[in-house]
Amino acid sequence: MFSNWPLIEALRICRARPRSSSTSIAMLLIAVCTIMLVPSLTSGAATKLLSELDALGSDAWSVTPQLLPGQAPQRLADGTLERVAALPGVTSVTYVVETNATVTTSLVDTRVQRVLVAGVSFMGNPRISEVVTGERRAVQGLPFAVVGRVAAQVLGVDSLPAVIYVSGQAVRVTGIAGDDPLFPHLTDAVMVDPTFALRLDSAGAAETLGIRAEGVLTNDLIRRVVDPFDATTLVVERPPGLVEAREKSGGVLSGLALVGSVTAFGAALIGVGVTMTAAVRQRSSELALRRVHGASQFAIIKLIVAEAVLLGLVGGGLGVGLGTGTFRIVCLVNDWPFLFNGGLALAGIGLSLTTCLFASLVPAVVAVRMEPTRALAVE
Repeated sequence: MFSNWPLIEALRICRARPRSSSTSIAMLLIAVCTIMLVPSLTSGAATKLLSELDALGSDAWSVTPQLLPGQAPQRLADGTLERVAALPGVTSVTYVVETNATVTTSLVDTRVQRVLVAGVSFMGNPRISEVVTGERRAVQGLPFAVVGRVAAQVLGVDSLPAVIYVSGQAVRVTGIAGDDPLFPHLTDAVMVDPTFALRLDSAGAAETLGIRAEGVLTNDLIRRVVDPFDATTLVVERPPGLVEAREKSGGVLSGLALVGSVTAFGAALIGVGVTMTAAVRQRSSELALRRVHGASQFAIIKLIVAEAVLLGLVGGGLGVGLGTGTFRIVCLVNDWPFLFNGGLALAGIGLSLTTCLFASLVPAVVAVRMEPTRALAVE
């Protein structure tokens, strides 16, 4: 029976040692559950985040008149903002004209601050219209302006309203604007009325149109509406800031998943290995008695392998089940997409088996090579 049915004998031994067996299974369960749960949770969160970024940016567009070498910047036609805002599904349109105007904090301190001066106007409710502090006032209507979050720190705007000087002209700051992923650089900007901005720097000002839509827009449709007479060379593209944010988010989350999985799984496997190694070493006398009663070294090692396989399969299977079930519940609660990762499950069970075999075989081989009398003395 012993030599022909090692798994049955292994099951009997595991049942005879419930404390050691349950400890090993529990630690394997934790290890495999970890390797299932950490990457799955990170992947689910990443999928949700990237889908939200896609929702924000897949129907978002940036339109810029192309800057030709040796020529003055081309201008968008009058009424462009209104025409684009009238397109079906468009939720907001933001017009930004960037200038080379200078900013100082006072007429006495003439040090030029490293901030951008941009004219901004919009229709709808773009992110840039969200004023974090101060009055909720549109940029239009000088001498009022709002500043980006970083620009407020650079200019030392601690309380509102505040007065700054743009190309020597006093401008009253009434608010600090929220960040907008369509125009990430505006966090460093002083935002004023576009007419005022063009008066400051009509020669070097560069225009950009940011469009958000719930419906699907096309490159050709945007070109026809923005430039119906084909008089301007336009660059129509997805916002680079959103594309970069998507790539960075995916990379960061993948890295976190890898580091978290390796760390947690490694710690759990060390515990499993120590527990199983100690359990096998404590059985030196049992292994010696088996040899005294005629069991060969191969038969004993086969039994140890059967025990390791049994514990590895049980612990690994329970870990896969618990990890998958927990991930399923988290997905339901957070409205994340659920996808069972079969490769991850096989990897978890495989690592569980490998750990059990290695942790059991090494001390078992040492024990069976000892003379029975010496093994009994060690015990």
